[in-house]
Amino acid sequence: MAILQITSCDTVSTYEVNYSGITPTVGEVFYFTFTGGTPSGCYTYDALGTTPIDEVESKVLYTSCIECEGSITPTPTPDRKSVV
Repeated sequence: MAILQITSCDTVSTYEVNYSGITPTVGEVFYFTFTGGTPSGCYTYDALGTTPIDEVESKVLYTSCIECEGSITPTPTPDRKSVV
């Protein structure tokens, strides 16, 4: 298991997470889900880390943050009507 330092494509927040599998190449973009409270989303792999706060549950590789973020299907929200 490796500890990865990853940066969110949309918030630029950086996290360190446990990851099992072949260590990615720096700059690769993934859609990650996690076992804990880290938000699922598109992340760029930056470097090996030292202090994980969560663990990767699943991943999908993309060619860029733009492609990854474009593939996310938004959750619909119910229409709100004004109360007059």
